Amino acid sequence: MSPVIPAPVPVPLPAPPWLLEFLLVFTFILHLLAMNFLLGGVIILSVSSFLGRRDSKHHEFTRRVSRAMPSVTAFTITLGVAPLLFLQLVYGQLFYTSSDLMAWYWLAVVFLVLLGYYGVYWYQMQHDELGSKAAWVILVTAILFIHVAFIFTQNMTAMLHPQDFYSLFVNGKVGTILGPITLLNIARFAHFMVAAVAAAGLGVALLSRRWQTESGACGLGKTLRRDLVHGRDLGAIPGWTLVFVQPSSGNPSGPGGREARRGHSALGDYSGLAGALDSSQESVDIECGDSWHCQSDGRIATLRAQRFSAPIL
Repeated sequence: MSPVIPAPVPVPLPAPPWLLEFLLVFTFILHLLAMNFLLGGVIILSVSSFLGRRDSKHHEFTRRVSRAMPSVTAFTITLGVAPLLFLQLVYGQLFYTSSDLMAWYWLAVVFLVLLGYYGVYWYQMQHDELGSKAAWVILVTAILFIHVAFIFTQNMTAMLHPQDFYSLFVNGKVGTILGPITLLNIARFAHFMVAAVAAAGLGVALLSRRWQTESGACGLGKTLRRDLVHGRDLGAIPGWTLVFVQPSSGNPSGPGGREARRGHSALGDYSGLAGALDSSQESVDIECGDSWHCQSDGRIATLRAQRFSAPIL
């Protein structure tokens, strides 16, 4: 029996498919840059805020990094609109179905982002006035954004498995079906969480180049090196877990097969940016790394075709 895949909307596409897919990927990459800085940044600020209660360097670090977070949040939201629209246009029959199954969680994303946005501004504008409460404010903000990331991960993963739509619909209550939480989903989510911290570490290190001419910045270089560059190394754990739990599709050694994915992951894990971070007053170098992997299970080609030739059952 063929899987029940929703029929595509019988409306002509406004542009050639290759152009829409290119714009989808291009705008999504732009969104990733800001989103990783935001998500990883609030996680870093959460840890540094608690450490800053007893360490003046961490306190100064959080005060300086918090200046950029409201703008980063705005860029993340704005740059996320375009890829979401292209996703709905090209893969609408899949995206809308998976979103309907988890409707209440999906609608909650709007409120979670609003509360997180407020938390970022509150932390930045009332950093000194909040005192010890500032650490709890940014921690709650980080938890809100992590929940948003988890909902997006579950939705995008469910969209890749249209053959499961009917069973989820029959066995669950529509609107509350978050989808199965498997080892594959957990590994994918953890991998991108750690990668976000590594990417934010790189962004903060680049941002710190502006601090060398400001008073109070002496010694922050060592703090950056100790606290921000470990994301690259920690990312190998969920990254390799994600590779080995990926199901094989077709020829395991062929394009998109398990062996190819392992090689791709190894290349990404060991080809990240690396350098030396010097805490001298004259320069602040960077040592950081990140690996962004796309594990497709061989289903992307199928999804591309479904927009134009999906079976109607």
